[in-house]
Amino acid sequence: MIKRYDHGVAHGDSQIPESFMCVSDKGAYVAYEDYAALQQKLDAMADKLARSEGYSVGVDAERMEYIKKCNAMAAESAALKSFATKYSKAVIHWNIWADKEDKLRECPETPATDAYLNSVRAEGVEMVAEAIGNSASKLKAGSKDWKSLKSIVFTLVNFAAQLRSDTHDTADKAG
Repeated sequence: MIKRYDHGVAHGDSQIPESFMCVSDKGAYVAYEDYAALQQKLDAMADKLARSEGYSVGVDAERMEYIKKCNAMAAESAALKSFATKYSKAVIHWNIWADKEDKLRECPETPATDAYLNSVRAEGVEMVAEAIGNSASKLKAGSKDWKSLKSIVFTLVNFAAQLRSDTHDTADKAG
């Protein structure tokens, strides 16, 4: 279980508020070590999945289980990164006042998570492109509607390729 924290403020004897971190079930912060441990598990599972590609068809159920676990880990990793990014200014503020041992690390880069999530997004875009392409194939080739749908398919396929190459304009760089 990942322990979550939230930012608290207390007014002690002085008029200057004191900032602190407290455990909270819905807290927006996590310890860097917990985040790093999840990322390490995700990387290990992705590596194991990549190595399993050479196995026979009989391991499809096992492979699908790894894919499900990778998807779950990626979702958790993205959520943790989102929290860390959303509250980065609070972390900076906290670190100004915190003792050395209480300082929080800023959000680390997660290129493997970003690439994996972009590949999942690209798969979704390609599924939509395929569905539209199937609809277009039922129309008269060269008709106005056929050309419109083919144009949409072309745009979607290009966007999926951009997602995979991380060159798209709408990349979720923060996770």
